[in-house]
Amino acid sequence: MADGRAPADVVTRDASPHDIARMPLLERIAYETLDRDYDLAATRRANSGTERAGPQLVLRIATLVAVGVVLAVAVTQTAQQSVDEQESRPILIERVQAQRDSLAGIQSGNAELRSQIATEGTRGQAADRDANAMEQEAAGVAARTGFRAVTGPALKITVNSPEGAAPRDSVRDADLALLVNALWTAGAEAIAINGQRMTPLTYIKNSGDVVHVNSRPLTPPYVVAAIGDSGTLAARLLEAPTGVRFLDYARLLDFTVTQEQVKSLRLGAVTAPQLRTVRLGVRGDVPLPETQGVMP
Repeated sequence: MADGRAPADVVTRDASPHDIARMPLLERIAYETLDRDYDLAATRRANSGTERAGPQLVLRIATLVAVGVVLAVAVTQTAQQSVDEQESRPILIERVQAQRDSLAGIQSGNAELRSQIATEGTRGQAADRDANAMEQEAAGVAARTGFRAVTGPALKITVNSPEGAAPRDSVRDADLALLVNALWTAGAEAIAINGQRMTPLTYIKNSGDVVHVNSRPLTPPYVVAAIGDSGTLAARLLEAPTGVRFLDYARLLDFTVTQEQVKSLRLGAVTAPQLRTVRLGVRGDVPLPETQGVMP
């Protein structure tokens, strides 16, 4: 201080604290760092009384500039990354929304498939019920027509002619046909005479003094077995007009008629006849003989 002036290295700053606070981050860091370094260098020169710190000051300034450049690069990269993130945010949001829409579509499709499966399941159950009903109906028809064996409670009615009765006073085809029809009316499910099942093709016909059923001769007494509710069959038989007629003829001709309720009886099935030839009738054909039909 030979000239009485303040040390040349003492750095004075003309920026106010308010201006410093408003500086950008990098400029503020560099400003404050340089300020502190200038102050430190000035203090050291003042304390040592020498002004030979020029090279050291240049080195420090260069170091500070390098640090500032590094910080600037880092801040620039951070800012660029922030910009990239801000630019990619709408893309990510769009992708997330697209994924949500896709998931919603899949869920909607699954719901529709579940609904279809439930509908098909309901249809399948209805089809199963219909199939079971048809099977039961077919079984009933097969049992009623004689093409299926039947087992169940039964009412057995045995009919026989009186001893020494004349052929015209014996049990004939018309009498048995009347009894069979009366049992059908009373609710029988299956009927057989001496083991011969009644079918829609069955006929009962006398050939001389012998009764034939399904072309088979029968030997008296005639056992008419009817599968069904045995108690109900016996009561309804007395209510059916054909049943009353049969009993009237039986009393008039002195037939022996006995009834027996059986807990379980099996009636075998008949073999369905096979039709081999068919032709239309023409005028002049010989008429078929009359037969006593039955109502299945």
